[in-house]
Amino acid sequence: MPAREYAGGQIVADQPPLRSSDSESSTDVRVRGLARRAWSSPTLIGLVACLALGFISAFTLPTLPSYDPFAWVVWGWELAHHVIGPHEPLITGGGPSWKPFPVIFTTLFGFFGSAAPKLWVGLARAGGFFGLFAAYRLGSRLATSERWRLAGPIAGVLAVLGVFLTSEWTHYMWRGTSEPMVVTATLFAIERHLAGHRRTAFLSGVALALMRPEAGLFVGLYALWLFFKDSRLSTRLILVAGILAIPVGWFVPPWIASGEPLLSSQHALLYNGQLGAHPELTVLKRATNLSVWPVMIGALAVTLLAIRKRDWLIVSLAAAGLAYVAVVEAMTADGYPGLERFMLPAAAVAAVLAGVAVVRFALLAGGGLGSLAVAVVLVAIAVPFFAGRVSAAGPEMRITHRAVSIYNQMVAAVHAAGGTKAVFPCPSSRAAVNHSVQTSLAWALRVPLTHVFTVTKVDTTMRHPSLAFFAPRNPINGGAPTKLDFGLRGQLIARAGIWKVIRVTRPGDTVVNACVGR
Repeated sequence: MPAREYAGGQIVADQPPLRSSDSESSTDVRVRGLARRAWSSPTLIGLVACLALGFISAFTLPTLPSYDPFAWVVWGWELAHHVIGPHEPLITGGGPSWKPFPVIFTTLFGFFGSAAPKLWVGLARAGGFFGLFAAYRLGSRLATSERWRLAGPIAGVLAVLGVFLTSEWTHYMWRGTSEPMVVTATLFAIERHLAGHRRTAFLSGVALALMRPEAGLFVGLYALWLFFKDSRLSTRLILVAGILAIPVGWFVPPWIASGEPLLSSQHALLYNGQLGAHPELTVLKRATNLSVWPVMIGALAVTLLAIRKRDWLIVSLAAAGLAYVAVVEAMTADGYPGLERFMLPAAAVAAVLAGVAVVRFALLAGGGLGSLAVAVVLVAIAVPFFAGRVSAAGPEMRITHRAVSIYNQMVAAVHAAGGTKAVFPCPSSRAAVNHSVQTSLAWALRVPLTHVFTVTKVDTTMRHPSLAFFAPRNPINGGAPTKLDFGLRGQLIARAGIWKVIRVTRPGDTVVNACVGR
């Protein structure tokens, strides 16, 4: 647009400005600006990269869900078929406890047929990778110092190592469990809060509470604080919807499926956590087993230093981790199993604090090469404690490859037995299998979990006529149905790999036997 310059530097246009109809609207400009900022966001870039890594690994490396994730895949398939038409009902009994967050995704994956297990594992691995990203961002944010430009990156990398070395983290990643996602939701919620994105922090907390019910207490307290802190209507609607989603997710689907809204709680109460004579002490021991000792010592040391320096952010994070362990202790006293993985949020926080600890103590050397030397020495002292965890991570690919091979042989055994229709000639027909692969057999047969019986670790006796899929006991299959009771008789009808298919019947009972697979 032509213009003239007058005395005093004033600029006057020769033509009037274009009308809004002749130029981009301010809304379009705003939207494009938001899009540019979003796509340049490190968080979004990190998320996209982690999703790519997760799904590429799932479709190129040995991939098979473990017991619980296969149950979520089965439930997701049932829900997907509810949407398509009146096919299989949703039955949440017969397997592990219901877990709402994973089933949201396995329901979507249920529309993709046989790809559903790999799609879920891909997403779970992506969630685990994003947890490492969140650990780096949080550790770096807490430790950044003007005196030493390497402070943030070093703390971030050490936080990532601390998470990686958490007990069985690599196993959880390979087999598609929700535990890496639990770590991710915990650390991402804290990091987003510190970055000022409190609604995102809350939603991440809701995701955590839909995987670990004890986290609901902390999410509820945060929601209450944010409700009064942020008076915007949109924020308060998000808070109300998020809080309502937690009980709805946990209680409504089991209620609809079984008539019992507390079914997940009942399953958890029945689970044998092997807590011994002193459950509370066992839980504390398990909490310490989650991380290597240098991580716990570092987290404690930086907390004590923070108390001295009145760094209440570090103190608050440490207190929150301890409070989480205390909640698990209280639930254990109430009869719940108190497993190690229940306390992963506390272990994740400890891993980040340990990374911050190395940097905080290294900074006592004044920054620069002196601080770098101190950090190297502190990490070197801890290396021997890391060796066991690193060596344990190595065999996971080989173990998963074996699990895939055993599963493929089981599928072959299903085909050798005539397929699902031959295995289940009647609505009352049942199959039986080794206890650790019940859910994967249910998926191979595309039937509810209640259609597949399993033996326990202690009692391997079969007491009902059924078609039994038998394989020798190993760490992947678990115990097999090896004993027959009440006069039952077994007849071998098919083989495939390590699997035998045995028709178990009750002599003389022609009505019942007619419903046992061919």
